[in-house]
Amino acid sequence: MTFISLFRPKIEKLKARKDIEGLIKLLQHKNFKIRKNTAAALGELRSSQAIDSLIHALGDENWEVRKEAVLSLSQIEKLETVEPLIHALKDEAPEVRVAAVVALGEKKDPSAVEHLIQTMRGLYRDVRREAVVALGHIGDSRAIEPLAHALKDEDVVLRLKAVKALSNFKDKEVEDQLLQSLKDADQEVRDAAKESLEKIKQQTKDLN
Repeated sequence: MTFISLFRPKIEKLKARKDIEGLIKLLQHKNFKIRKNTAAALGELRSSQAIDSLIHALGDENWEVRKEAVLSLSQIEKLETVEPLIHALKDEAPEVRVAAVVALGEKKDPSAVEHLIQTMRGLYRDVRREAVVALGHIGDSRAIEPLAHALKDEDVVLRLKAVKALSNFKDKEVEDQLLQSLKDADQEVRDAAKESLEKIKQQTKDLN
């Protein structure tokens, strides 16, 4: 039995007892796997008491711990978790940045929009793709222009996600852009554009 396996029952017991303070102490353990599992346990408990400690864990030397802290903060429905997640968009590890982008999309907080737009223009493919999805979830009009620009990106998956993201906006400009995507070189993108246009048309009809 490994050292980590011996520690797991302790983490589970603390979680079962909802002993937030006990788990917070374990976040300082020298073994990163224990810190990682502890951060996950705190996220499952969704306690606002753990927010400050999870924010501190965003500065952990190990990226897996930082990613778990991001995931845990995403599960706590408090406004004060948004700013730390925005800060995590600049993490050196792309895995952490992806997790932060997804979390911000789930939070749907408008304060993250400009930061996600900047992230969408970055170099790392998966981060860019998830930023497109997140902007679609939030549905803020500031994202329309950069999402429309993404329809011309060389990454076909990014174009596909942009088409789907734009279906969440009811704007004439969006419709015009999606009409252009009906001529995309990729069949899946063309099909998605057709579905997005139909979705927007149905939503508009429902409102009238």
